[in-house]
Amino acid sequence: MKATRIGLAALLALLASGLTACDRISLPSPFEEKIRTPPLADAIILDPTVTYQTMVGWETTAGIGSVDFIVDFLKWSGAAVDLAVNGLGINRVRL
Repeated sequence: MKATRIGLAALLALLASGLTACDRISLPSPFEEKIRTPPLADAIILDPTVTYQTMVGWETTAGIGSVDFIVDFLKWSGAAVDLAVNGLGINRVRL
């Protein structure tokens, strides 16, 4: 019986010391952001003297906005085409 009391007292002392030790441990908050350094990427080198493809046409359709913006289409369509050709460089029209 005396051994049981001593064992119980030792167990309680161990638990009590364990709880105070746990109180001193700083656990990270689940909401704490972890900042990670991104992995290094391969370098991309551009050589403007090398050409792999060439665009020969910049295209639009003939109805430029006639369906979506039908109100007063004839009043603004000329200005829209002028901006598309001279501003954007459109040089092809699909009919």
